[in-house]
Amino acid sequence: MLLLPVEGPSLARREAQAAKSTPDWKQLKDGVQAATIWDTIGPKWPQTVLFQLRLDEYKKLLINPEQYINDLKVLGDSHTHKVHFCHLPKIDRKTPKDKQYILDIVHEQDTMIYAIVSEVAP
Repeated sequence: MLLLPVEGPSLARREAQAAKSTPDWKQLKDGVQAATIWDTIGPKWPQTVLFQLRLDEYKKLLINPEQYINDLKVLGDSHTHKVHFCHLPKIDRKTPKDKQYILDIVHEQDTMIYAIVSEVAP
């Protein structure tokens, strides 16, 4: 029996796969960046989006999450009618003004969003 080495993906192919597996961060407005996962490394559904929010934008999200996310227009033609939060960091007057948050949303086809928010470490 003759065993021949099996060649893996070419270097160019591996580099192309690595480049595709990195989501692009887009500045949506001052204090808000987003990386859509479904158009880079993830499946089309559910739509997954990562947001980086400044403290003032996080406060706006807390007031009306559905409207806030719909207004950012990151879901294409889709909209959401309900956001279920799994975790929300508390804020108070002692929260530093330069605090940053990561919002991770998973948008289902039934227009529900499941979300988790984490504080960005200094």
